[in-house]
Amino acid sequence: MTTRHSDDSYRPILSSIRTVGWRGTIAVATLAVLAVATLLLRWQQHGFGHGQVILNGVVTVNVEVAASDSTRQRGLSGRAGLPEDAGVLFLFSEPKKYAFWMKDMRFPIEAIWIRDGQVVDLSYGLLPPSEGEPPQVFTPLEPAGAVLEVPAGFIERHDIRLGQSATADVDRLGGLR
Repeated sequence: MTTRHSDDSYRPILSSIRTVGWRGTIAVATLAVLAVATLLLRWQQHGFGHGQVILNGVVTVNVEVAASDSTRQRGLSGRAGLPEDAGVLFLFSEPKKYAFWMKDMRFPIEAIWIRDGQVVDLSYGLLPPSEGEPPQVFTPLEPAGAVLEVPAGFIERHDIRLGQSATADVDRLGGLR
């Protein structure tokens, strides 16, 4: 027994294609694909990645990854705080003495500067700016290819020291794919 399908379900589509023509339909479809592709690209470039950093082989920090210009610029700005075991890992393509600032920060932090899998510098007591004051700027003493920002007091609580290992397992979103 053969089942026949009604052509009625296709009539609205065929009618609209006849109205705008095949070229119009192709143009609309192309614009839709471009819009979706643009949104996906912007999400990838502006979104934070995720992962973990393990310090000295024992301390695990759950991190958001800032690997694009936009995520590195945004960093922790405007946030109310960080959980004790969390941080933001800023990744760069090559080790340099990158300058960081405390723009729009609302809580104190510390920074662990990393190069080639080792802690190369530590920054303590990085305070948010007082009302009407310019934000504090801080740089490492040694070039670094990654910077891990953590809550104030983290370095002392976990006995983090220069020369200790620092390994990252991250998904590298934020423009590095």
